[in-house]
Amino acid sequence: MKRCTPKPDSLAERGIAAVDPSFATMRGTPINFDGEDVVSKMREGLLLRPYFISSPEDPREGLRTAVDDIAGKRRPIERDCTGPEVARSRTHIAVACAIEQVADQHVYRTTVYRASDLARVKAIPRCRRPQLAAGAVRCAMQTISADGQVTTAPRTVAF
Repeated sequence: MKRCTPKPDSLAERGIAAVDPSFATMRGTPINFDGEDVVSKMREGLLLRPYFISSPEDPREGLRTAVDDIAGKRRPIERDCTGPEVARSRTHIAVACAIEQVADQHVYRTTVYRASDLARVKAIPRCRRPQLAAGAVRCAMQTISADGQVTTAPRTVAF
C-alpha cells in the first residue's frame, strides 16, 4: 500500500474539499463556467471557494465564490465575490470583486479589511488587481468611456 501525504499548506492538508459539495445539487450542464471554475484555490492565505446555489433564471447559473481568511482560524470575508483578486500584508487584506459588467468586461470594487478583526477599512470603486503598501493600496483604476470601453491606469489610494 502506498501512503498518500498531502503537500504542506494545501487544501488537502487543511481538510478542505477542492470542489464544494454544493455542486452535487447542480442539475444540467452550465454554459458560462466549466470544471476549472469550480475548484477552490488558496492565494495569500485566503481561500477562494466557489459554491453553487440553485436559482432559476440566474445569469451566473448559480456559481458564487466566497473568500475566507485561512491564515489562522477560518474566517469568512466575502460571501459572493465574482472574479476575486486578492492581496495581503501583515496588517491588511484587499479583495477585489467584479460588481458590474460593461459590454463583456467586468468592473471591480476593491475592499480593504484590517487583518486582525476583518473590519472594513475602505471600499474603492473601479479598482482591480490590488497590491498593498504601507497605508495604501495600489491598483489598476478602471475608467469607462462613452462607448463602453474599460481602460485601466495605475493608481495609489491611501486608506
